[in-house]
Amino acid sequence: MNLSKLSLLVALVTTVGIALPIRADVPVPFRTTEQRYHALVDESETVVQGDLAQIRIEHRDSLGRLFRWEERTASGAAQLIWVATYADEGMAPGRAAYWSNDTLAPSTELVVSSGDGRVQDIYHSDHGKKPRRQIRQYLDASGREIYQEYFAPRTQRKYSEEIYQYDARGNELARTWRRLDGTAVRESRFEVIESNQYGHWTRRVLRVNGAPTEVHERSVEYGRLTRPHPPASAGPVESSPLIFPAPFAPGVITTNDLGENSLTFMPDGRGILFTRYGEDWNQQQALMSIWRDGAWREPEPLLFTGQVYNAALSEDGEHMIYCRQDGSQLGARVFISTRSSVGWSAPIDLTERAGLRGSYFRLCADGTLLYHLDGDLYTCRLDASGVSEVEALPAPINTPDGVEFAAWTDVGGRRVIFTRGHSDPERSGVFVTTRKDGEWTLPTRLPIPYGWGVVISPDGEDLVYVVDDDIVRVPVALLTDSLPRLDESR
Repeated sequence: MNLSKLSLLVALVTTVGIALPIRADVPVPFRTTEQRYHALVDESETVVQGDLAQIRIEHRDSLGRLFRWEERTASGAAQLIWVATYADEGMAPGRAAYWSNDTLAPSTELVVSSGDGRVQDIYHSDHGKKPRRQIRQYLDASGREIYQEYFAPRTQRKYSEEIYQYDARGNELARTWRRLDGTAVRESRFEVIESNQYGHWTRRVLRVNGAPTEVHERSVEYGRLTRPHPPASAGPVESSPLIFPAPFAPGVITTNDLGENSLTFMPDGRGILFTRYGEDWNQQQALMSIWRDGAWREPEPLLFTGQVYNAALSEDGEHMIYCRQDGSQLGARVFISTRSSVGWSAPIDLTERAGLRGSYFRLCADGTLLYHLDGDLYTCRLDASGVSEVEALPAPINTPDGVEFAAWTDVGGRRVIFTRGHSDPERSGVFVTTRKDGEWTLPTRLPIPYGWGVVISPDGEDLVYVVDDDIVRVPVALLTDSLPRLDESR
């Protein structure tokens, strides 16, 4: 990015991240009793309440922390009782135990939390056996689960994951579970039918993979609000009242102690290019990782690029285009390398050869280059003869008082997703626009936290981008309500 607008963007990144408001006038739930009924569909295709199937009761302490929950049959017989103990005033329990079907010997859980309390490893022990990690869960700034990883207890291989979605009042809207090998997906969506004076649901419908399965009714008793909240900047992602991104391959691609940026995919989705940095944002290392045996492998650095500002693979995977900051006020210096059977070619300096400067690239298979320069988005034609047809994208994409950058476009250029930074938070975020009758529609902001570098995975399943120092992802399925035709960009 040109240095003339860098200071504006740095300020925006720290101020426009959407954070969940913590309202002092809303008390914390103290005890909730939830009755779960079978869902039936009547002749008019309306979901109606059937027989009582199960009762769930949750108990919370004066800090708002869950310390006991029970699941009971319709007759009141105990199915599952879970009890937790807290060693301090933190958000995570130290230990927990649960009893199922009136068993006398409990299973136990040991919870190991990160220093900020936002990441928790849960080690399960079944009736006295050796405890083994089975779940790693990530929490938002309000202590809610936003992402879970499931591990095989013996091999510790991650085999599935689950992503959560909430509304601004904390009501759960959806959770998506899927096996990493692609053999199974379970999408649970909750439709809130009735709420109380605090906006907390009291009646809802559960749909699993689109089919109504249960109707839930809930009564809520409230206590005082003294719940501790970790800082909003802690943990893997910012809190958001909209859709929560999940870390992309945490521990392998997304790390806690370094920053990651600018991810792009190989066409088959089994290889990625991204950059990683330490103290200096301008000095990043390009790395590649491959997907093998159901997991992303340890990334390997591309030493021939040297230190870069950002980098991207072309749409067809045949080229790598990247840039370096050289202290010039005219934008970053641009290089391109071509892939062959023996590796990547020596880079060509496109700034020296054709006068091209810019950053945050999207190189389409037909040679169209979409890039950022001096606060705006540009396109040009890139071929063996050089650079031609340079033009700025028109309004309403580029704006005179905003910073537009890091754009992605689908095959054919029908849709562009880009980031806009602005001093007004309401005008900042990730936006999408489509071309209709030769004109671009008014950009619509996506319901995701502020970030940049959006790409859609080749299988069309995930929107992947950068939030703060992490590469994160949002299932495209969670965006269909706000952006129904996003899947057309596959």
